[in-house]
Amino acid sequence: MRIVPLLLIILLASCGRVEREREAAASAAREATIAEVERVLSEADRVTERLAGRAEAILRPMPVMTPAEEDALRRFLGATHVARGRALVETDVHVLERRVGDPRERAADGG
Repeated sequence: MRIVPLLLIILLASCGRVEREREAAASAAREATIAEVERVLSEADRVTERLAGRAEAILRPMPVMTPAEEDALRRFLGATHVARGRALVETDVHVLERRVGDPRERAADGG
């Protein structure tokens, strides 16, 4: 009869040990999971920062022309070109009128 209480005491003691081992394993698993989640989030953060830097570089305003091209355009003023173009058109009109005649005169003559 002494064996039954002794076995009961051993059984109860072993149940506590198993419970402690289970809690320790669960705690270790939680810590490992938290560490893994932190590692994954850190890696995702690094990737995000790297891609954001690339996006900023892509979206950074770029000059349309080189400074040399801008200087070349500044040499030719728009008003000068317009005046030269008008002079060329007037010259062409006068040459055409000399060859064909003044269209206003032909219209007045009925032709």
